[in-house]
Amino acid sequence: MTGISQARLQALEDGSQELLVWEAEALSRLYGIDADVLSSAPIHISPGDVVATLASVDEFHQIGDQARARVVAAARAARDVVKLRRLLSVQHQLHVPRVQVPHEADAVPYQEGAEAARHVRTDWGLDQDVIRSMRDLVASKLPGIAVLYARLGNSGPAGLTFAGPTFGPAIVLNLEGKNRNPAVRRFSLAHELYHLLCDWDHVEPLATLSGYLEDLTLEREQRANAFGIRLLCPEAKVNELPWGDDIGNAKVLIAKWGLHYSAARLYLRNLRNLALPPSPPNEVVEQGADSWWEDGEKPQGLEGFPLPDVPSERRTLVARLAAEAYSRRLLQRDTFAEFLDVAPDAEVELVLDAFGMDVPEAA
Repeated sequence: MTGISQARLQALEDGSQELLVWEAEALSRLYGIDADVLSSAPIHISPGDVVATLASVDEFHQIGDQARARVVAAARAARDVVKLRRLLSVQHQLHVPRVQVPHEADAVPYQEGAEAARHVRTDWGLDQDVIRSMRDLVASKLPGIAVLYARLGNSGPAGLTFAGPTFGPAIVLNLEGKNRNPAVRRFSLAHELYHLLCDWDHVEPLATLSGYLEDLTLEREQRANAFGIRLLCPEAKVNELPWGDDIGNAKVLIAKWGLHYSAARLYLRNLRNLALPPSPPNEVVEQGADSWWEDGEKPQGLEGFPLPDVPSERRTLVARLAAEAYSRRLLQRDTFAEFLDVAPDAEVELVLDAFGMDVPEAA
């Protein structure tokens, strides 16, 4: 990823050779650590830095090298949101309220997730209403959470969550793989929201990588799955569905409530012990109801971005905050390009035009 040979890297790590400037810059881009930190001896990684946080997550080591590099790049984007907000003195409600769910000794994980979903629906005044857009709901109720979009690969994680003073709170959604389906993407956002509301203790940094309902061995993921499903569709609405029409009930959950088939299948299995086929039947596929949710869950600002070389995770919130800082002369032009992850000679003023901001006047 950096162009540094393995032998050279080993020599740099054991201190037998001196780190060059270009090597420090290449490694800093990959690891998400400032170049001056990497240049110090010995190298010190603060507890909140991305390498230390991600290294503690087992799932991070279970994905391929390319996906790991993309995860680190997404973490760097989340870190830059924090930096830019501080620079702009943006007064967001950065505190994410922790949802305390009473723990019963005999409760299974999905029941705990379900209780958390009931609590949030009540607290947010959702009652039994359909959530038309998870994207808009999170932006309205928790504006301090940075929601970013990254290309993490077809087999990469569905979503990432970062929390703590360096990287969050932030949720990163994969634009590839099953997340191309807007129903899967809205579920992924609800799932990651659980980790911020219930798993983050506001003391230690948090990093999670989540899949697509397939890894049910982790109790934490089971709770988040149950929360995501029931936040999107209350249990009371499932209990109203008639018995005996399993496929028909799945179609209702998909068409009316915006669940994807795997989530509907898991929901009906847990509540009614129904065994729907692993793959959606033709009549469910042909229904095509997933397109109903396209507008509500469509990432805003990705398509038509004026600089095609800017990575997707930097086209939305990072680009907007950096553009505002540059327009207000809080950033130099080269630093603005750095936040966009493009060369200094790129036409960064086009980004200002896209956000309706003025080019800063010359000093």
